[in-house]
Amino acid sequence: MTTKKIISGRQHRSLLALAATLSGLVFFAGCDRTAQEATAAYGKGDYKTAYAAYSKLAKAGQPDAQFTLGLMYFEGTGPDKDFAEAVRWYRRAANQGQVMAQNNLGAMYMEGKGVQQDFAEAAFWFTLVANAGDTHAKQLRDTLAIRLTAAEQDAVRGRVQNWKPLQE
Repeated sequence: MTTKKIISGRQHRSLLALAATLSGLVFFAGCDRTAQEATAAYGKGDYKTAYAAYSKLAKAGQPDAQFTLGLMYFEGTGPDKDFAEAVRWYRRAANQGQVMAQNNLGAMYMEGKGVQQDFAEAAFWFTLVANAGDTHAKQLRDTLAIRLTAAEQDAVRGRVQNWKPLQE
């Protein structure tokens, strides 16, 4: 089976820098000074400062900060590497519709990192990402589908059809 690469810190830093350069804004919509400081620190590799700022934002319910905090736990940049904690933060962001978090959460379920391996749960998250236009997620969803029973596939379709982002 083809595995989905988790969006890495280096890729995330590149996205942050590109967003800041192209738009004159930081990664967060309607961000405040804390978000700007977090983004700048992360981009410079100052993970201790970034972790403190992202933690504050993530606990306040900011999905991009929750995704980034999950990534930091996944990679061990700032906090110690902790896959279960990465899953917790990815899930909070994913439930709010943060597509990169949905992608990484799907990969965690597919690979059994921080959670028990669950192909149906992985297929659910990859389907949401595929519906947002990611062709690789569509391929992974289709590959995972052959591992699922017809009832599991129907359950995934039903969950996707009824899914709506939550607000914290």
